[in-house]
Amino acid sequence: MASKALNNTANDSKQQITGISDLKPKHTTKMVHVKVLHSWSQNINHGGETMEFVLADENLTDILHSACKYHDGLVTLLLRFAKIGKFRGEVQISNSFDASQMIINPTIPEAEPFKDM
Repeated sequence: MASKALNNTANDSKQQITGISDLKPKHTTKMVHVKVLHSWSQNINHGGETMEFVLADENLTDILHSACKYHDGLVTLLLRFAKIGKFRGEVQISNSFDASQMIINPTIPEAEPFKDM
């Protein structure tokens, strides 16, 4: 129901929905349609609190699911600028330097020995 309301709002305002990967720091009035995968609040040194989110848009999830569903054999993910940490006893991978990248089935020489294992 909420998705229909968001889509109607987007159509009524004549704004085009922008994918997360197309956003730039200068954009302040773009409309995005995302799924919140995880959220948490964090205290900062200056006495305030921030709200942090892990988001996914339709393009990112259609690409990953398609690779897993239609690829014969092993699907390899390369995560660049990511960090591994623990939260409530569970190992998690998170964004690092606000510049993490996920590459599906990379065509780089370093990935070939991994695929052959």
